[in-house]
Amino acid sequence: IISMFPKNPLLQKCFRYLESLPNLSVSIQDEPYSTDKVLADGMLEISKDEAKVTYICEIKTGFINESLPQIKAYFDNFSQRLQKDQRALLITQGLSNSLINSLQESNIEFIDIDGSLYLNNPCIYMLVNNYNKKIKDRKSSEITAANLQVMYAIMRYKKPLFDITKHIFNQALHKNYYEKIAYTSGVSLSTVRNTIEKLKKLKYIKKRFDEYEITNDIEFLERWELGYTERLRDKLFIGTFIPAMNRFFSEVTPDIEEYASPDTYLIGGELGAALLTNYIRPIGATLHLHPSMRESEVAVKLKLKPDLQGKVIMLKSFGEDQEYKQKLIHPLLIHAELMYSEDSRLQETANKIYDKYIEEIISQNA
Repeated sequence: IISMFPKNPLLQKCFRYLESLPNLSVSIQDEPYSTDKVLADGMLEISKDEAKVTYICEIKTGFINESLPQIKAYFDNFSQRLQKDQRALLITQGLSNSLINSLQESNIEFIDIDGSLYLNNPCIYMLVNNYNKKIKDRKSSEITAANLQVMYAIMRYKKPLFDITKHIFNQALHKNYYEKIAYTSGVSLSTVRNTIEKLKKLKYIKKRFDEYEITNDIEFLERWELGYTERLRDKLFIGTFIPAMNRFFSEVTPDIEEYASPDTYLIGGELGAALLTNYIRPIGATLHLHPSMRESEVAVKLKLKPDLQGKVIMLKSFGEDQEYKQKLIHPLLIHAELMYSEDSRLQETANKIYDKYIEEIISQNA
């Protein structure tokens, strides 16, 4: 079955990047890709002239230099499980200059959606190191955590930034919109205004008549999720926990659901995804704590204890009006948290949430 356009946001970015390169054509053949030996994020074909290469894609992010031996061991094993006419392809983002060089030296073919890539096979050889340009671009267009909170609030409203059905700019609507965005994002009105100006300069929003709208909803979502992974999540992170008294996560789940509320915490992560989709059996949860709640209160109530490898993650919430179906955080934050993980089953679940919830949200911004 040929999919004309990928569903996974990172695969979408990869697809568009490959399409922009001269003398190459690309098609998605399967997403996800599954055989009795391999479960991967997708299969794509890259063609150049008469040559064609079939790649089995693995999406993995968040690498550091020290993780290179594990990356190499993983892809050595992964490649051995592929068919003879298939090659492994790493799809990632945010690679450092040293990791770009190390992956090339280890002959691990990759595409960094920030613009670097390395393809090396009998049919196609390409090497692009975009690290220096990427750093320069990031410095000139840096999106702060507060900017990301505003971007989240913008997506929460299922309409353009301002009512584009009115040809005359309505100052009262303008002010009311800014106040709503400030309320939902948890930042000041001046930060909202500054963020709107920054997003205009970066062409994420544009003027229409005397008002503004999101330029490209998918790119807007991608930039927000990238920022969530790189910056916002670190700002919100409190800690990781495990059930005390050697209990399994399944034994804690009923209590997590019972105590969840807009005044305590809202459920996201794996458990939130499971409650949204009924697709996975969760082994963890992300709890978005109300600003008035301390993590120690939640830990005592749920009988949790701190652990660096814990699957119960506590994050601070920001702003107001975030609850979705009473006990769940909004699907935008559930999807972003799943995309932060490298677990293929969570990536699959993220695709289902995108299809059922996110696509509708962003399409109504168009």
